[in-house]
Amino acid sequence: MTKHLLLRSMLVALGLSAVLAIASIYAGGSLAGRLLLTTLFASLACALMLPHAPREAGARLDLLQRTVLGFILVAFALGTLTVWDVDLIRPGGSDDLAVLWLMVGVPALGVAYPGLRSRRRTDRSLALSERVAFLGAACAMAACLASVLLLGSGGMWMETQFLIGWICVAGALVGSASALGRRAASSERFAPPPPATAVDRAIGATGMLAALGWSASATLAVAIDQVARQTGAPDRSMVAWPIAVGCAGLALPCAIWCALGLSRVTGIARFLRHLSAGAALMLGVLATSVAALVALDARHILFGEGTVELMSALAVVSMSSLIAAAVMMRLHRGRTVASDPIESIDWNCPRCATHARIGMGEHSCAGCGLTVRIAFRDDRCPACAYDLRGQPAGAAQCPECGRARQMPAV
Repeated sequence: MTKHLLLRSMLVALGLSAVLAIASIYAGGSLAGRLLLTTLFASLACALMLPHAPREAGARLDLLQRTVLGFILVAFALGTLTVWDVDLIRPGGSDDLAVLWLMVGVPALGVAYPGLRSRRRTDRSLALSERVAFLGAACAMAACLASVLLLGSGGMWMETQFLIGWICVAGALVGSASALGRRAASSERFAPPPPATAVDRAIGATGMLAALGWSASATLAVAIDQVARQTGAPDRSMVAWPIAVGCAGLALPCAIWCALGLSRVTGIARFLRHLSAGAALMLGVLATSVAALVALDARHILFGEGTVELMSALAVVSMSSLIAAAVMMRLHRGRTVASDPIESIDWNCPRCATHARIGMGEHSCAGCGLTVRIAFRDDRCPACAYDLRGQPAGAAQCPECGRARQMPAV
């Protein structure tokens, strides 16, 4: 399934769509309409798969490509079954599976995507966070699909399955962010993230456990509530909700602390991390207190004294400082550069636009004979940004970090 094959498939599907659209206008009936929707779905699936398809046949797919391509193929299959009213499980089952696959699967894929992209790098310092994100998203999808197969769907069951899926996805997101505090030493040579301290590692472990507690207790609370609605039994879910809110209130500041720990920002801006995590922690304490009082039917103790306004203010402070810290991280983000010296470059002749791969030194264009001389020299170290312009002409290494200096070929 290469890019070339997908592009050809898109052309065929679009051509069929045009023909079927005209046929449906004149012929009427449902058959032409269903064929039209199927070809449109095929075109959309090809377009979505195109960025992750291999360029050459037989190329090995990495985990990110397999996940994205598999997700889109399953979505296309479920959509096609829905269009043709084919129910492999029970009446309406394909429709419910398609809706659930998109409503829960897209957020789950969004959580796993950054970790899957990070796996492509040789630096494995964030491997734990990558695994937590991918496994958490996969477990969320598995739990939702298993509930459809075992318990059915439709009505309140679908609402419950959506809630359980979103709860597990949120737990995976917070857990993977907390796992950043347990990062290993980075192997990147250019501006690596600060190493994790003992405090970061402790907070990271706490956040992962709290995220797991949130997913389990909130899922239990939703399940208990649904069973009570279906059977008419007393609703005991209010006992589990304070535990779930308490776990979320602890996991969220841990995730913020660990995620912002990757920043290389210095100066007063680094305290945005403390401000965001502290405000989130205070918000979690208040939310847990409110949930406990509601479970005890004593909500009047806090609700009458501006608790909602205080919680809203804390949420604004935490969110705004988190966004500001993320912007600062983006401004100070470094760029990874190769450690090996540059031996050749891709070059387009400015006279005749002939493309060639040329080495250092003198080169004559094969198209028009234009001669060019290529020579590179590092005047600033790409590893530590040390100014090398005052160094002796023969200095082959950076005196600050020892990285080999790119010098003109002799």
